[in-house]
Amino acid sequence: MKKIILAVVFVLLFSSHALCENQFVSGKQLLVNCESGVDYAEGNCRGYVSGVFDNSININKQCLPQNATSGLRTKVVVEYLKKHPERLSTSASILVLAAINEAFPCE
Repeated sequence: MKKIILAVVFVLLFSSHALCENQFVSGKQLLVNCESGVDYAEGNCRGYVSGVFDNSININKQCLPQNATSGLRTKVVVEYLKKHPERLSTSASILVLAAINEAFPCE
């Protein structure tokens, strides 16, 4: 009985880890959405960028100009992703923050 329980726990632990690995959005996936030309995918891109920014604003100091629209933030992120293709396998949320911090550094 112990072996069965241990086997079940083992399977659950490793299957949940595999599920989590596939949950994050990579920079490559974000760039594909942003440049797709499909309204839904581009809206998903803009929403993702805005969501990451809005979620992190209380944690990280952001120095965006007050008139920075979601379109401007998305444009900055797309330019950053194109400029750093070697980082496209990184989590998109990390890249969004890096792009915004590079484009609008705090003085």
